[in-house]
Amino acid sequence: MEINSQSVAAVTARICLDGIRRDEFLILTDPVIRAFAARRHGEVDTALEQHDARLAGNGITPAKGN
Repeated sequence: MEINSQSVAAVTARICLDGIRRDEFLILTDPVIRAFAARRHGEVDTALEQHDARLAGNGITPAKGN
């Protein structure tokens, strides 16, 4: 298959649409995604802190990250 901008665009579009159908695709060109990612990161960080506290409450020293 000859690679040209049209074939690359078609493959990219197919990959994107397949990902959307699987709910696995975020459109990272949308500036709103930054706020979503920051909020979600905060939620995950809070959950990890709670987990560490539960471990510590049971006498287990939480592992330290890199």
